[in-house]
Amino acid sequence: MSGNGLQGIAWDDAGTFVVVGEDGTLLRSFDDGATWQPMESGAVEALFTVATDRLGVWVAGGSR
Repeated sequence: MSGNGLQGIAWDDAGTFVVVGEDGTLLRSFDDGATWQPMESGAVEALFTVATDRLGVWVAGGSR
């Protein structure tokens, strides 16, 4: 995983996890967290929270 400080995590019933953190860190796992892939967030500031709904929509937020 990333060396950046992680701030938030969300998951769905299918075993997909998403974590967010400092410097726009965005990581995703499709295997219950066994392996992680970085994703491009487009953010340069910290992302503090991530959420999902039952339709598979994922959102991440920054700025406190």
